[in-house]
Amino acid sequence: MIALFSGMRMNEICQLDVDDIRELEGIYYFAVQDDGDKSGKKIKSKAGDGKLFPDLKSDSREYYSGNFQKGFGRYLVTCGAKSPKASFHFFRHGFRDALREANVSVELTERICGWSGAGMQSRYGSGPKIGALSSSVEKIEYPNLILQYSKEI
Repeated sequence: MIALFSGMRMNEICQLDVDDIRELEGIYYFAVQDDGDKSGKKIKSKAGDGKLFPDLKSDSREYYSGNFQKGFGRYLVTCGAKSPKASFHFFRHGFRDALREANVSVELTERICGWSGAGMQSRYGSGPKIGALSSSVEKIEYPNLILQYSKEI
């Protein structure tokens, strides 16, 4: 669910701390950041107490997503969705497509997804406010989505 409505990568989600859920102006958000060596968190281009998913343990490469990724692969097989191109990363692609379908601007999309923009928009001003970001995410629709709870993973 987090990936579907945030576009976050698997490891960014798996290593979330409870303190990474923050509130600003009445809006809750995930603070995804690289804390360097302090917490063991890793983000592409994030150990200890307070994990949002405390049952997930880091693997030999210190990624919290390692074991989850294996379970997700098994789940894809179980539900008949396994294919050469099927992966957890498709949630990120789907999130980007959903923002595009909702006519969310490139500037807002870059800010929501944590991408650094190369255009003039990213060079001037302080960027969009959290209300604009939240309103953009609220526009996302997945019309054919059927959500069911499963203990498979």
